[in-house]
Amino acid sequence: MDIQGGISVTPEGWQLNQELQVLKITIKGNAKEGANNYRYNGEVVLYQVGRNADKRFTIYVDHNDGSIKSNYGSAPNGTKQIINIGFTTSLIGEQIFYRAFRAPESILKVPNQIPPTIQIFDSMFYGASAFNQDISM
Repeated sequence: MDIQGGISVTPEGWQLNQELQVLKITIKGNAKEGANNYRYNGEVVLYQVGRNADKRFTIYVDHNDGSIKSNYGSAPNGTKQIINIGFTTSLIGEQIFYRAFRAPESILKVPNQIPPTIQIFDSMFYGASAFNQDISM
């Protein structure tokens, strides 16, 4: 365990609309070599989408100002991080399926958890070439 003041936790909440809430939590190690005895240095940022949020919306970090935004559709070109993969319905034959919206080619980071409703991912990462994690199955 670190000594008091060595780690700071900063929660920031956004309410994009009445039904869509995202909480951003920044955990930061405050170590500075030669200046203090704290052990940890660096930063981890976590996002939590509210339990009652409409998961059909793509939620992403705006590449211009770092704010959290949502869209019923794909994230705009230039987006590097998606917090929630949005989806739409597709009728195949007489059956309804849920299809993920396409991610922009600029995407680098996607969430570890994908809404379980999504059944079709074809062309979601079309044109994208760099990721922060293995996306193979």
